[in-house]
Amino acid sequence: MPGRRTNPVPARITASWRVMHIPELFAMIATHLEREMVDLVALSTVSKHVRLLTLPHMVRYLDVRVTRSDEICRFFDAAHPSLVNSIEFIRIREDDIYEKFRHRPHSKRTKYPVPRFPVHWKWGEVGHLLHLIENRRKTPLPRIDVSIGASDLAFLKPNLDRSPKLMKRVCALRILVDIDGSDHALYPTESHLWAALIDAFGTSWDFFPSVIQDLSSPNLVLFEMDNSVYRPFPGHSILPIGPAAEHWSVAVRHLARHVKELSVAFCYADIDLTGYQSVLSAAWPKLRKAEIKFSSIRLETEHIHINQFLVTNGARLERLGLDLLKNGPVGFDNIFPKLQILSLPRSVFEYEGDRWPGRRSTFGLRHSHSVRDWSLSGCMVSEVKPLIEHPLRASMFEQMRVLRASKEVAEHFIRAGARPAHLQLDAAKELDSLQFWRWINSKGLRKAAETITCLDIEISNESLSDLNLQLGHVFASNHFPNLQELVLCSTSPVPGGQDISPDVAAAELRRTLIALRSARKLRALRIEHMGAVWLPPDRRSPLMTISKCPPALEYVSWHVHLRNSTQYFRVVRKQGKESNQLQHLPPSFRVKIRAEDGVWEQESDLRRAAVLFDHSGGGRPELILS
Repeated sequence: MPGRRTNPVPARITASWRVMHIPELFAMIATHLEREMVDLVALSTVSKHVRLLTLPHMVRYLDVRVTRSDEICRFFDAAHPSLVNSIEFIRIREDDIYEKFRHRPHSKRTKYPVPRFPVHWKWGEVGHLLHLIENRRKTPLPRIDVSIGASDLAFLKPNLDRSPKLMKRVCALRILVDIDGSDHALYPTESHLWAALIDAFGTSWDFFPSVIQDLSSPNLVLFEMDNSVYRPFPGHSILPIGPAAEHWSVAVRHLARHVKELSVAFCYADIDLTGYQSVLSAAWPKLRKAEIKFSSIRLETEHIHINQFLVTNGARLERLGLDLLKNGPVGFDNIFPKLQILSLPRSVFEYEGDRWPGRRSTFGLRHSHSVRDWSLSGCMVSEVKPLIEHPLRASMFEQMRVLRASKEVAEHFIRAGARPAHLQLDAAKELDSLQFWRWINSKGLRKAAETITCLDIEISNESLSDLNLQLGHVFASNHFPNLQELVLCSTSPVPGGQDISPDVAAAELRRTLIALRSARKLRALRIEHMGAVWLPPDRRSPLMTISKCPPALEYVSWHVHLRNSTQYFRVVRKQGKESNQLQHLPPSFRVKIRAEDGVWEQESDLRRAAVLFDHSGGGRPELILS
């Protein structure tokens, strides 16, 4: 009896059949669809044959949320064990902790799902999944990007120990110190609460140096530690809970050898500078990016360690961000020959030993050829004006592609000759108070208006409903002819915001889209306001129907502050008289995974993270792709 053919050739071979049965051609199509994923999922429903072809592409970038690790583990363990060979990049993240602790002031999460089991129980599922991947046939093993709450380090360690080969494939480790005092009612006194927290974190920090030592390898190129966030405590008190000095010493000794990107935010109440001196006094021979956030109450010590760090490592830095609350470094004598992205908060100019504007002028002169992204948020014109008072400021402005500053600083820079493509303005009370669309279209500045491709605006005293009455005029193409991305945030309270229904919220979004029809080249829009609620992910729902929108619009981002989470949509245009639709996209569609080192790029600055396109190049802004 002849064997049964699993994929019989049809009597009439069609073009679509040929495409689906030519592996190389199908792979090209599927790879193109990996970015937005929804089309790949739809394609997988065509037939069993097509589903088998699409599944390897659907797991190529594996995003493991620890809260759902049991589901992912079952998918590979029971149904599709061979698919572990198709995984190329992995991200493991404690999504619940990051959504709870990392947020902008107006976006504090208030609604939490109640898990059936404690989240730390699910680290066992993560360990089992990693064990499956370690024992696969295909080599090399995938690189792994890990984001974890510090309280769970004790659960990470034993589960990584089960896969020693994969431990050396970890390319990024991000630790958020998740100190939570919001459950203080469970303890009789605040001292009892602190005793419980210190006991829990003490166990985790005991594992900290050994975790770093186990993961240390040339593959570990990114390290991030954030000890600057916490949940409310009674009396608004906060005490430092971090690794002991001896633990930091061991960790830094292993990290400094390989790390290229370093981001550390220290607890402001740590008067003993625990870890601060270890990190900043070390030599990091491969460091390319550094972000340091700290404010000691010891005025005489902070800038000394920062300066030592800049002198030792500055020659290689391509990105530098400083966030120092009380006083900044006297670092304007330094030279950063490779610097491209620079964030200088106002505190840098406040140190009493740096009163001479000439030092800032020579700093601008030395770096006029390289820096393309300037962040001067919170600074006044008088503080930053010297940065451009030098003979090479024309070269400096030619390099400048991104400017983050107050409306006054932005106007001063643009009138002086700057032509940024991406303009992020400090928060204002009303949209009309910014006035920038008026002066930027004045005689001699029209070129500046034509250069702008992205505007990031934050308003505190006007709701989205108020703004919708102004958007059509302010952002019209006759004002900004090449505007392709708009980030609009309103932090003005909305009455009954928690009780707004999805249909009411969607109706307001529709009015925003209608108002912005005059922005003819707008391709990406982000809305963040206090009346946003979660829109149901049902493609057939009338909530997703839009009758009119900007003609070039491709993507809409909708941030829901009650969840501290963003929904992403793409515009699906219909032929004829049919209404267009907003189709849900997975959040992972906008994540860039660097093929060269496996890092999933995650911007720690949440306002920077809101921007979808890359506007720092000289051409058409594009979605940052893997």
